[in-house]
Order: sequence, then C-alpha cells, then structure tokens
Amino acid sequence: MQVASHREIGSEYWDIPRGNDDIFPENTAWFLSGRSALSFVIQDIKKRYDVKNAALPVWCCDSMIIPFVNEGIEVLFYDKESPKCDVLLTMEYFGYIRNKPIDFDGVIIYDVTHSLFSPNMGIRRGESKDEYFFGSLRKWTGAKTGGFAGKFDSDFSIELPEKTDEAYIALRTTAMKEKAEYINGKSDDKGYLNFFADAEEMLENGGVYAAYSDDVVAARNLDADFIRTRRRENAEVLLNTVSDIALFKEIQADDVPLFVPIVLPKCERDALKKHLIENKVFCPVHWPYSKWHGEKSDIYDTELSLVCDQRYTKEDMEYICSIIKEFRRCDK
Repeated sequence: MQVASHREIGSEYWDIPRGNDDIFPENTAWFLSGRSALSFVIQDIKKRYDVKNAALPVWCCDSMIIPFVNEGIEVLFYDKESPKCDVLLTMEYFGYIRNKPIDFDGVIIYDVTHSLFSPNMGIRRGESKDEYFFGSLRKWTGAKTGGFAGKFDSDFSIELPEKTDEAYIALRTTAMKEKAEYINGKSDDKGYLNFFADAEEMLENGGVYAAYSDDVVAARNLDADFIRTRRRENAEVLLNTVSDIALFKEIQADDVPLFVPIVLPKCERDALKKHLIENKVFCPVHWPYSKWHGEKSDIYDTELSLVCDQRYTKEDMEYICSIIKEFRRCDK
C-alpha cells in the first residue's frame, strides 16, 4: 500500500550518488568498514616495525582506539602536540581542512574519513618513516561496506583479505531497502532501525574482512562533484544561522563538510538534539565517550553535528534552521 512520503532528515543512508568520478588512489584496498581497514593497517605496520605505542587525537571515536588495543599496542592521546610515540594517527575534522605538514619521523596513519572529498583527501604529507591512509565511505553515502586503506610509496607487506561478511551485507541490504521504501512512501514501517542496529553490532564484533564487491565498483564511480557542491551549499545555509556557535565559522576553498558541528553547553546541546528529533531531524553527537578514551575533553559533552549531506536541499537546511531558531528563542 502506498502511503504519504515521510519527511525525515539524517540517520542512515540508503543510496550512493553514481557518476564517473574516481577519487581514490590506484593502490587503494577495500574492506568491510573503516575499523576493519585500520586493523589491517596496524597489522601491516607491526609486520614492518617494532611498535609499542601509538598516539591518537584526544577527540576521537572508540573505533579508532579499539583496533590498537586489540593488537596489543599502548594508546596515548594528544591535543595539539603529540607525545613521543612509534605511530601517530592524525585526522581533519568534519571535512574542514586546517592542517599543516606533520613533522614526525615515525609512522603516520592519516584517517581521511572526514576529509575524503577534499583535494588529496585533505592530506599534507610530511617526511615520516612511513605513511598510510584509511577511512570509511559509509560515513558519506549508502555504501554497505566502504572501508578503504592504502600506503604511500609502496604496497602492503601482508596479504589482503579475500573473504567478506555475507551476513552483515545481507542485513545492511535489507535495512537500506526498507528505509528507502519508508522515505519514498512505499511503507509505513520503521523496522529498518532494528536491522541497522543489528548490523552495527555485528560490525563492532567483526574482524578484518574484504568489502562488498558492488561497493568497490560504486566507490570508483561516484558523482563526487554533486556530493561536494551540495554539501558546501547546504553547509553555507546552516552557517548563516549557526555561525556564532559553529566549530568552524566559514567554508574555505578545500572544505567539503561531512557535518556542520556546533558547540553548546551540555544541557543546551542535549535539549536541542531532543528538540530536533521531535521534529524528525536526526543529528549525531561526535562521539560517545567510552572506557577506551583517555582524559575527557569538554568537546564530548558540547558538540552536535548538524546534517548537511547530499540527500537534502537548501529548503531542508532552512527547515533545520527554523527549528534551531525556534529552540533558541524559547531557550532565552
């Protein structure tokens, strides 16, 4: 039975914009997830070097921490200056490129998940011993898998995985199909939420697997220009309303926003997130603080990521702005 289409902004993707753009280096290897890709990178580094510890940004996701822990590597955390370490993991946040070449003589891992659609994946290479990159296309589009990784100047020294996780892919396929039917008004059932949740649980307990072959083909044939243009336009609309509380106040030439992050006192942040949900706008917090993290940064309690992705139009962004304006008027 056909029902009215559902207006809902955010949460899981259900499609991939197809085109003729291949933004990935030729030697990119493909994995089940970004976490799976990072685990493989760490295993390759251990094959080459005696690694005792690694330094990660103090603000990060636990899926960046756990692969090091699982490989018996001590995790250190840094804010601006990294501690003495064997491996340094670095990243740009939310597609806003503000970095400089890194002066570090150990092994560098670039997490390019957030900067994927920026020139050179947002990387300003340094003069280190060895440099790797990894990330997840799934954060940007409806890829079922989408983890990827590569190594500059040479190939990996260990064999790439050949087996994928068919059960996980089947679950994601069902979840995405049912969400598309809900969004397009072909179903009134939100059971897809349970499928997505079950898939995420499987991913957290998974190992190093290869990507779904269809995702690799799609990744090599993206409509990257559309993704870049739409996200920049949408972010500009949001910033016209939230620049005073935005983590990044403006869009610069190389920026391709993953989200528009804003910062508010915790109680206000949580209340705004709830108000947005009540109006069917689903904005994530980056990131939930876990037992794996080190000293807690205030950013974990104050950040909210506003959706600006290519599924939505300027009108959708104006709708988000209207909700935020209403909330802020009432909060005064």
